[in-house]
Amino acid sequence: HCQFDALAHQISYRFPSDYAQGELSSYKLVRLEVANWLRLNSDFELANGAKISSFLDLKDAEDWPSFCSGVQCAQEGTNILWGNHLTLVAASNVYLRPIRVWTSLEGPNWWFEIKPL
Repeated sequence: HCQFDALAHQISYRFPSDYAQGELSSYKLVRLEVANWLRLNSDFELANGAKISSFLDLKDAEDWPSFCSGVQCAQEGTNILWGNHLTLVAASNVYLRPIRVWTSLEGPNWWFEIKPL
C-alpha cells in the first residue's frame, strides 16, 4: 500500500484546506479514486500519443478491468496490486496535482514529474 499511503499522506499534509482529514486521506479511498479514474479512462492518451491501457503489464493482470479491480482492492490476501507508473498518472489526474518521484538512479534521471493532462 506504500504508494497509495504516501499519496494520502501528502494530500492531507500539503493541502489541508482543500482536503479534510479522515476518509480522504485514507489510502483505501485513494485506491478507489485511482481505480475509478483508470476504469473510466482506459483510452486516455499519454503525452507520447499512446493509450494508458496499452502499458498494462500482464504480470499485474490479464486485462484492464482486472487491473483496475486489483488497484482498488485494499484487503490483504486478495488480488491486491502495488502502485506503478500507471497509478501515478491516474492519481495526478484525479487530484489535478503534479507528482514528483525521487529515485535511487544515478545521473540526470534521479527524479521525474508526472503532470495532469
